[in-house]
Amino acid sequence: MSAAVVISLDFELRWGMQDKLGDDLDAYRRDLEGVRDVVPAMLELFAAREVHATWAFVAALACTSWDEYDARAPAWPRYRDQTLDFKPSVRIKDKNGTLYFAPDLVEAIRRTRGQELGSHTFSHVYMAESGFVRRDALADTAAVNALFHDRWQSRPTSFVFPRNQVAFTDVLKDAGISTWRDNPRPFFWGPSTARTQSALVRGLRLADALVPLGSRSTDRREPIHRASHFVRFSLPDVLWRAHLRRLVREARRLEENQMLHLWWHPHNLGGDVANRLGRLRDLLDALRESRSDRVKFCSMSEAATA
Repeated sequence: MSAAVVISLDFELRWGMQDKLGDDLDAYRRDLEGVRDVVPAMLELFAAREVHATWAFVAALACTSWDEYDARAPAWPRYRDQTLDFKPSVRIKDKNGTLYFAPDLVEAIRRTRGQELGSHTFSHVYMAESGFVRRDALADTAAVNALFHDRWQSRPTSFVFPRNQVAFTDVLKDAGISTWRDNPRPFFWGPSTARTQSALVRGLRLADALVPLGSRSTDRREPIHRASHFVRFSLPDVLWRAHLRRLVREARRLEENQMLHLWWHPHNLGGDVANRLGRLRDLLDALRESRSDRVKFCSMSEAATA
């Protein structure tokens, strides 16, 4: 196998932020609404540079309304931490689901060459939180597969865990998932539950983005795809340049059978679209130049099989 750069996107809109934002729809709105511009622009960049990627999306995004969501969504998990529960009041404040549904963007991704639609659960549920049980995992995978079947007569084979909480992998395998994104090995990149988001962990993760705290490349032949780096497009200019150098150094060191797995959320570019798309363009070009013709941008499924 050749060396590869794998890109996976956690596409979730407000589903991925609701426990942090509550029912205040103005909070983080600019970043989330910016995704409407970000996704088409990213697809254009990827197509022009022949970048293949996996868009692990919250399946609810493909719904056209709250009525369709109600018809498809499984029961909400009974989390012990009730701050993780869905806030019904947002349905009244966002009657059209502008911040929750984007079937047009999902379809645009599907129609773009080299882009894979993967699963990020149906409603961005947290599989390692207390109260999430096996029946929730079974119901969630069934709902995702039903939507994929009804829309595209297919089912997803790649999976990204919300908040990187890896759990119930046997359920995923039974549902047709053949590869998923796991966490880097250092302790500060462990599963992100409500109990583990300490200042120390956040500080170490930021430091790891800027200076070499160990290599993050992994073996493509392993069945689990360990993430290498979360790309931090919102850093101040001087820190962004250090971050970019860190990523490019990793790419230069890739050997045969190795991969560098980068990930981010489309909404990470939504708050300052022009500037952050420019940074994405610089990143893609720098990665390609660092590897010349030896670089291969792969989706998760391609990296697992090609």
